[in-house]
Amino acid sequence: MAKLSETRDTQDNKDNKSNITKEAIELVITDIQKVLAGNRHDKKDYINAFNDMLGYRVNDSFEAEFGNYDIFWELEILTKFYQIDEAKDEIITAFAEFFKNIIDTKQSKTAIVIRYENYLKAIQLLEHSFYFYKGEFDKQHIMDNFDLQTEVNGFFDDEFNYLTPMEIKTTLAFLEFKQTSDEYFKPFKEQKERYDLLNNTQAIRTKFTDTLVLKADMYQIVGVDKNKKATLANKIYKYFNPNDKNA
Repeated sequence: MAKLSETRDTQDNKDNKSNITKEAIELVITDIQKVLAGNRHDKKDYINAFNDMLGYRVNDSFEAEFGNYDIFWELEILTKFYQIDEAKDEIITAFAEFFKNIIDTKQSKTAIVIRYENYLKAIQLLEHSFYFYKGEFDKQHIMDNFDLQTEVNGFFDDEFNYLTPMEIKTTLAFLEFKQTSDEYFKPFKEQKERYDLLNNTQAIRTKFTDTLVLKADMYQIVGVDKNKKATLANKIYKYFNPNDKNA
């Protein structure tokens, strides 16, 4: 009878621990849902995609139920960050960004992305045409110097070395043009970077798993199994891309 009682106590402890973990995961899910549902300007319904992935529904007793416990239990790794409020907020934000990126993967190029790529090509062609080279501190200078032997107004200084007045004028004009253009195309660059990310699903997963490790180290979070850092990201990606053999 003693052994039977000990077995029951052990099972009760396991059940109690499981219930505590389940409640902690449900809190994580609630926080994720709030973030995913918080931006009404999102064109895609991320919150429904998240709920569908978990098989989430509310029963007649107003209790949450889940149909996909395979991914549900993997969310436990996020509960560890609830030891510190700042860590919790940052990891939930990172997960929401990761989840949106997974939903948005493999997009087509927009006109903005194409225009930015054309701008980069144009700059490269101009640099080649003027034969620019990078000097000290990555400053660009023209190095043609066709009139070096005959130009009496050429001079030497610390910034431009030996350049003719025309070369100095062209260099300064180009640098001003490039600086202004880079600022103009800054939003274009951001969309290009996002396009590149969304078409590299491994980079999306790696970015999130690296964030898990970084935040765990930064906040000295206890209990994060770094050997399983990629499991959550990979299972979510596989759920939405079941035919990807490289997942």
